Amino acid sequence: MTARTQAGRKAKGTRAERRAAESLREAGWFVVRAAGSHGLCDLVALWTPAVATTSERGFIPALVVQVKTGRGARAAERAKLRELALRLSVKVSVEVWTYRDRVAVPYVEVIQ
Repeated sequence: MTARTQAGRKAKGTRAERRAAESLREAGWFVVRAAGSHGLCDLVALWTPAVATTSERGFIPALVVQVKTGRGARAAERAKLRELALRLSVKVSVEVWTYRDRVAVPYVEVIQ
């Protein structure tokens, strides 16, 4: 892979993360983006009272989101996210948001 190709993929991923964060903010969530962390999750979103009463998922005080482009998370990544969800002491929804090319909304996979 050339440096140019790698830079293009990184930029595409960054755009997807920002897009996901903006979607959550517009829905009333407080969002923190873990830029450049190379960790298990890209976004952590904390609920606000307005979201808690209108959420389709019921009362979930936090979301942990891994953002992908093109393909979804691999089995090993999903297993690590499941493990993270089990270790957290608060009720949290661990999700993978996959943005596919030329599709306006992400495919959301709820891990836990």
